[in-house]
Amino acid sequence: MNVITVAKRSLFVLLTISGLALYALGASQDTPCPLPTSSTDSSMAASSSDSTQSPEKQKCLEMVRHNGMDLCLPCPAAEAHIAHGDVDEGPCSKPGNQQ
Repeated sequence: MNVITVAKRSLFVLLTISGLALYALGASQDTPCPLPTSSTDSSMAASSSDSTQSPEKQKCLEMVRHNGMDLCLPCPAAEAHIAHGDVDEGPCSKPGNQQ
């Protein structure tokens, strides 16, 4: 019975060390967001005329901080950036780079 206890403790220690190593690897990966800074949706929204858009058909725009820049993007693009770790900074009104 003593051998089983030693084996259980050894397995526990091995699993704990492996888990901590995996956690450290995941925490050390601080890469910038891989998504592009512009999208075809934001360029189309910027080129469209304000007189042709009614208030009911305004596009949903959201501000995100992408690799140190404030970007006003359409909501689907902003959600993708937020899913990749960019910071949500709330709604915005003018698409594109805000710096």
